[in-house]
Amino acid sequence: MTDVPSPLVGVPPLDVRHLTVAYHGVIALDDVSVAIPPHAVTGIVGPNGAGKTTFLHAVMGLLPYQGGEIAVWGDTVGQARRRIAYVPQREVVDWAFPITVEEVVMMGRYTPQRIARKPNAADRDAARSALAQVGMEAFARRQIGTLSGGQQQRVFIARALAQQAALLILDEPFTGIDAASQETIFHLLTDLRTEGRTVLLSTHDLSSIRTHCDYVLCLNRRVIAFGPAATTFRIEVLERTYGGRLFHLHGDEGMILS
Repeated sequence: MTDVPSPLVGVPPLDVRHLTVAYHGVIALDDVSVAIPPHAVTGIVGPNGAGKTTFLHAVMGLLPYQGGEIAVWGDTVGQARRRIAYVPQREVVDWAFPITVEEVVMMGRYTPQRIARKPNAADRDAARSALAQVGMEAFARRQIGTLSGGQQQRVFIARALAQQAALLILDEPFTGIDAASQETIFHLLTDLRTEGRTVLLSTHDLSSIRTHCDYVLCLNRRVIAFGPAATTFRIEVLERTYGGRLFHLHGDEGMILS
């Protein structure tokens, strides 16, 4: 599936300027500015409470913010809605809901204007193609809750593919899944980047950032650092991001990241 909307040349897929978000008077994000590069996989890292999910929710228009601007290829989030696909954290999904894999993926074809109509041949073809791309076509009739964590994530990525969005946003896609599934999903995201899509994900899995992400955003209520993963993902930057707790949190793995 390669029918990706053509973005404006030279305009960032996501341009966030001076974003400030507060909950009950407590600042969750403070003056965050970042321009996400096109055709790349960008990882967001930071400790619990750093504002990673808050940032993604604000970008998706799911959360009000007190200051700043968010533009998606120069448009507002509302104007660019169909060009953005969102994969939420697994823990917020009701996996017991009686819905099949195919029906989940078909949800990527719905819009507010088309939600009441039945899927047509083009919708079914898009859903089948998306499932094939993530290697889940054999599970189309299965109830979503019967799958493994890695399989569930692949289905939700297929839903994003069926939407044919140019910007994919994933919130902690590797939480609760095994290492083999993580590797499969990373390779899938790399393929999507090659197709021309832009991927933005938050993660606690620091060990895979340098290998699998093109750029890294180190966030702790404000931008600590942003740039190419090869040069930005360094011990001293991570220590500032995690408030000096990196070695305590990750043990010997900190030495691997140096």
